Amino acid sequence: MKKLIVFLLIASLVFALAACGGKKGDESTTKKTTDGTQQSTDESQATTTDEKTHGTTTEPKQTSDVPGSSDQPGSSDQPGSSDQPGSSDEPSSSDEPGSSDEESSDPDPIPEDAIDISEMLMTWQQNNQKFNFEIHGALDGKVAVVINITNDALHQTLVQNEAVNSEYVFVVRINGVEYTVENFSLIGNYIRMDVESAGFEATYEETEYRVSLIIKDTEGNAVYYCVPLGTLAYKLQAMTEDPNRTGVKVEGLEPVQGPDEGKDEGYERLFDGRLGTKLCTLDYSPIIFKTQEAVTIDSYSLVTANDNELYGGRIPSGGWKLLGSTTGEDDTWVELDERVNSDISSVADFTEYNFKIAAEKQGAYQFYKIEIDSTSLYQFSEVLLFTAEE
Repeated sequence: MKKLIVFLLIASLVFALAACGGKKGDESTTKKTTDGTQQSTDESQATTTDEKTHGTTTEPKQTSDVPGSSDQPGSSDQPGSSDQPGSSDEPSSSDEPGSSDEESSDPDPIPEDAIDISEMLMTWQQNNQKFNFEIHGALDGKVAVVINITNDALHQTLVQNEAVNSEYVFVVRINGVEYTVENFSLIGNYIRMDVESAGFEATYEETEYRVSLIIKDTEGNAVYYCVPLGTLAYKLQAMTEDPNRTGVKVEGLEPVQGPDEGKDEGYERLFDGRLGTKLCTLDYSPIIFKTQEAVTIDSYSLVTANDNELYGGRIPSGGWKLLGSTTGEDDTWVELDERVNSDISSVADFTEYNFKIAAEKQGAYQFYKIEIDSTSLYQFSEVLLFTAEE
C-alpha cells in the first residue's frame, strides 16, 4: 500500500512539472511586434529601428548586385528608360532623315544626271547677293523670268534654230514650286520665260524669290539645271499712268529697226510689254516700229524705266521727234510731233509721260519712227500709241 501511495505522489509531481514547463514554452514562442504582426522571439533581432519606422520587419534585400535590381535591365537606367533609344532624351523623329526638317533644308534638290549650267549664265548682283535670273514685271501684271546664256556652245544648243521650243521643256522653280513654262521669247542670248502664264503670281509687295531652273527633254528627263546663287527681292511694279492721257491703246506694236538690235537692252525691249526691260543706249539711231494695220493716233507715251530717278533722268538730252509713214520707205516719213528734253521735267521710275499730237498732223499710218537727239545715255521701258476715243 505504501508503495502504491509513493508511486502516485511521484507521478502527480512529474505531471505537474511537465504542465508548468509547457506553459512557459508557449509564452516564449510568440510576441506582438511593433506594427501589430506576430513574430518569433527566437529569430535573429536584425530588424533595425529605421526599418521598423518604414513598416518593415525584415532586413532590406541587397539588390544592387543582383539581377532584377534597379541597376539591371528593366530598371530605370536600362533600355526602356528615359536615357535609352526611344526615350524623351533621344532625337525625335523630326530630326531623323526623312523628317519634315530634313526635307525643308533642301527646297531645291538637284536633279540626277543633269549638267550644272550655273556658270554658263549671266550672273547679276544686287545687295551683295548674286543670282542668275531677273524677274521682269509687265504693264498687264504678267511676270517673266529671264536668263542670259553666256556660253556659246550652250547658246547654240538651246537657242539657235529655236530648239528651245521643240527639244526642251523649261521648268522654273520659284520658292520650291515648279512651273512648266510653255511661252518663250528669244532675243539675242536671252531666254524670257513667261511664268505668269504657267500659274505664278507675283505680288506688289516686296517679296523674296528663290529661283532655280531645270531644263528637261521632251521625255521629262532633266538635262540641265541651275541652282540659285542668291535670293532676289522683287515686287511687281505697276506703271504710273499719265492722268492726262485719253484714248484707246493700240495693241500689237512690232519692232522693225533700231539701236542695239538683238542686245540685252536693245530697242526691241520697248515693245515687249514689260516694265522690267528697257532700251538703254548711247546709240542714237532711229527707232522704227509698226502697227498691225494703218491707224490714226492722237497721242503717244514714253514710259521711264527702273532707275531713271537714280541716274538723274536718262532722257534724251536734246529731245526727239515722232514721224509716221504708210510704207516705211525713206521718202515717205511725215513729222507728227517734236519735243525737247524739258518736256519731261520731273522724272520718276516706271512712269508714263503722254504727248498729244496736233489735230492738223494726225493721219492714218502703219509705220512709226522716233528720231533721237542726244549726246548722253538715255533709256525708256515702253513706247505706247493711242487712238482717239470712240
